[in-house]
Parts: sequence; structure tokens; C-alpha cells
Amino acid sequence: MLKKYLSIILSMLIVLNCSLTVFAEETNYQKNISDKGNIDIDLLVSREISDTERKQIEDELKVLSLYGENLDEIIKININGGKYVYIVKSFDDDLLSELSVTKNEEGLQQLNIKEGEKEDTVLKKEGDLYIDGEKIIVESSVSISDNDTQIMPLADRDRWVTNACPYGKSSDYSKYIGVRTNPDIKLGKMLEEYTRKGLAKALIHGISASLGLSGIAESIVNSSCDRAADKLLDKAFGSYKNTKYLSSKTYIYYHGTQGHYIESKNMMVEKDNIRWYYGRYTKDSDKGPLSTEYVCTRYY
Repeated sequence: MLKKYLSIILSMLIVLNCSLTVFAEETNYQKNISDKGNIDIDLLVSREISDTERKQIEDELKVLSLYGENLDEIIKININGGKYVYIVKSFDDDLLSELSVTKNEEGLQQLNIKEGEKEDTVLKKEGDLYIDGEKIIVESSVSISDNDTQIMPLADRDRWVTNACPYGKSSDYSKYIGVRTNPDIKLGKMLEEYTRKGLAKALIHGISASLGLSGIAESIVNSSCDRAADKLLDKAFGSYKNTKYLSSKTYIYYHGTQGHYIESKNMMVEKDNIRWYYGRYTKDSDKGPLSTEYVCTRYY
């Protein structure tokens, strides 16, 4: 009987641990938005602004974060006739993205993206993503072969994605764990018609679905998806430009000797090799760009 009660108590603690961890993660992201990162609004606007304008900018910055934008990439804020345009530099070339926030006919806040002659309107609604009114459809499956799961202590945590190896060197991450697959990301229009940022939002939606991320937490994969969208559009040629489908496979690795948890760093590190494909995924799919990211989680 005692063993039975102990088992029930242990199960409750595990569920509580998972629930508090997710809540703590969302709380950390909320705090980051509240602090607005390293943004100096006055410097970005380059003129005196009223309290009303400042409040509007702060509110729209929160919306940009909810759409996965890295606020530190904003280099200028233009105000013209009550409209606020956020100039963002996310790519290595001279292309700048012009972002603005408006409301649709239902009163929902949407993100408008302009890059040169291309424009996209992005809307999040009830967990779905729409670009120019067309729903982005994602199917996801996860296959993980690792059995060395660990129950971490009740704690707060930070989670982030980086393309710089956080411990040791890239080749040290040799313990293959499994593959995470997005077999089909259905776009609403032809690939070449998207802005880089617009396409990145579709990729974020796909990757976040397979990682179980939502809301503010999606911002952790923003930079990697920006880079992938840039490469997918840059390398597309022939029929690839007209495709309305993309897919990806994420090959997951842990450190060869340390495993998932790096004790000296007090954090968990997952190396993800992400291969993107043009079109629906099959074993004969044409390969797109490959990128490597590290998903890091630190507990407190």
C-alpha cells in the first residue's frame, strides 16, 4: 500500500515538474518582451515622441515578438501619419525588411512585411498561421530513439537556439538520438512570391509544430528560420521557384561523452542538423540547404 501511495506521489511530482517548467519558460519570454531587449526607442525613432506614441510602439513591439521577431535586429522606426514602420536587418546582404502591425476585419493584429517589391501579410489565429489569407498547413512526426531521459529538478529555465557550438566542438556531438520530420509544409502561393521574412514565418510554424512550441516561445527558432528562408529562396531555380511545398528533416545529436546534460555548463544541449527539401518529402526529394543549430536549456 505504501509503495502504491509513493508511486502516485511521484507521478504527481513529474506532472507538476513538467507544468511548472513550461510555465516558467513562457514567463521568461514575457519578461524579455517587457524589457524590450536592448532596444532604445528614442534612438531608433531619432526624434522626440509623445507618451501616446511611445505606448503604441511598446504595444507593437510585443506583437512583433509574438510573431517571432528578434527585436534587437530593428535598426530604425519610422512614424508617418500615425503609422509605425520597423526597419529590420536580418540578412547578410543589404536587404532590409519593413514591418508594420495592423488589424484585420476581425480586429486581430497581423504582421505586414515589405521587402523591395514583395509584400506578405501574416496572421496568427487560434494556433494556425495564415499568409496573405492562405493557411499554412503542417504535418509533423517525431521519432526519438534515445532512452536516457532525465527528470530535472523543479526550477526555472531559459531556452535558446544558437548556431555557435556552446560546449566543445561540433564533431563532439556524435550520439545520434533520432530524426524529427516535417514531411509536408504546404504554402499558400509559389515559393518565389514570398518575402524572406514571410517564408521564414512559414518555416517557424513548421519547426515549432514539431518542437511543441507556441506563442512567444517560437522566437527561439526565428534566426535559424530566417537563414533557411534566405537560402531556400537564393538557391531555388527552375521548377523549385514555383513549388508550393517545403519539407525538412532534423537529425538530433547529443554530446558523445556527456550526453544531453552538460554538467560543467549546467545546461542541456541538443545539436540539430536541419535539412530542408523542395517539395513534398520523399526518399528522392531534391535537397535544399543544410543548417546546424544548437538547442540549449539552462535550469536555475
